Amino acid sequence: MNVIQIDSKIGPDSPGEKAWLKVVVVYEDFATGIRAKNAFDRLLSRMGEMSDFDMNLWRFDLLGDQKLSALAANEAAGADLIMLSAHGGADLPVSIKIWLGRWLSKRDNKASALVVSLDQNQFNSPDENQLLNFLNALTSRANVDLIPHYV
Repeated sequence: MNVIQIDSKIGPDSPGEKAWLKVVVVYEDFATGIRAKNAFDRLLSRMGEMSDFDMNLWRFDLLGDQKLSALAANEAAGADLIMLSAHGGADLPVSIKIWLGRWLSKRDNKASALVVSLDQNQFNSPDENQLLNFLNALTSRANVDLIPHYV
């Protein structure tokens, strides 16, 4: 299976000091996957004494398969942070829009965030505005914070 799971231990090992962060990354291609991973690494370095995290990465084309899409949506339903990393020069594939709907329908109402990482040249472009408007409409009804990220 082409799903990458990264488990990493960081920070203190003392009971009561551990924090657990569950992250799901959905990415368009290799370059956008690396960008999302680098953004997450920068976030961790700023958080300081974070203990544990669990990261699952899913490439866009894998989510076209219904079984894999359902599996990824189940993983994302319990995640604290979803990172959607794309070039942003075009609309999201239908399979990703369907996956986003699955994820949102399966999650409980706990607070979480969707970080949308796009190419820097998409900042304030018509495609970026359309994409963020679409995602904002989805996430605002579901207690999910939408956070744009550009590199």
